[in-house]
Amino acid sequence: MTKKDLFAKIVKSQKKIIKILIVIIFYAAVAFLGASFTDISSDWYTSLILPAVQPPPAAFMYVWAFIYPLLTVLTSLVIINESFSNRLRNLLLAYGILNILWSYAFFTMQNPFGSIIILAVLLFIGYLIYKE
Repeated sequence: MTKKDLFAKIVKSQKKIIKILIVIIFYAAVAFLGASFTDISSDWYTSLILPAVQPPPAAFMYVWAFIYPLLTVLTSLVIINESFSNRLRNLLLAYGILNILWSYAFFTMQNPFGSIIILAVLLFIGYLIYKE
């Protein structure tokens, strides 16, 4: 292996690491912003009639603590592996952004209808990711 080939390999590895770090920062920001918009102790939220099948609030923390690392790994694999489409990458990024918007619409804007629209789009994006 020549010095030029070795240098090219190192640069390619560094680019992959940078891409993965960007994905980690992106999902950390998604988690932070989503959590910052979520207030289950507000008067508005506590006045809602919640479904009997809704899990306790602590369950959501554990579920999201599992989902975000999975999304981070999936998005990292999609971004560093060029055989995946850019469409899939964009869908995963849109999913993260819409996740933030759902928390903002529901908890901050106190708009259940808006959050249902965003949820429908999230489900559709999830379906597109699955089909991709």
